[in-house]
Amino acid sequence: FPSHDKDGEWRILNEDSIKYAREGDWVSYGINRNQMAHALEERGKFKAALERYFEVMILDLVGIQDISGVKDFDAEMRKLLDIRQFKPEEGKIHDAQLENILRLAKQMEINKDTLESIFHDEFGKLNYIKFPMTSVQCWEKISNKIGNSL
Repeated sequence: FPSHDKDGEWRILNEDSIKYAREGDWVSYGINRNQMAHALEERGKFKAALERYFEVMILDLVGIQDISGVKDFDAEMRKLLDIRQFKPEEGKIHDAQLENILRLAKQMEINKDTLESIFHDEFGKLNYIKFPMTSVQCWEKISNKIGNSL
């Protein structure tokens, strides 16, 4: 693609991610951020791609819920239907996401400590969302999954 096509694609991805976040459509947001990570990786922007992959992994881990269709529900209805922004008990690490992160870590020739540092930095950038888990709790789950892969 000519670079202006890539710029247009990037602008659309950016606009969509803002729209999805505003609506609470976290499933679409995660898919969108994954697309952004892939586009960054294709452009050789490995650290930025890694940060986007981590962002999606964090949202998956804390069990963020798609609440776009229930914004008008009152507190009583939300409680009755167990509608919460986060369901950490449903949080998980997707293998494909872990593979993306490990592939980039190897590409960038970084060790697990450096990877952890990048993870905590990315978690900190998301401080406008009040997560039900700390970055340390999230990293522990990721670290256990990574094991000795790096």
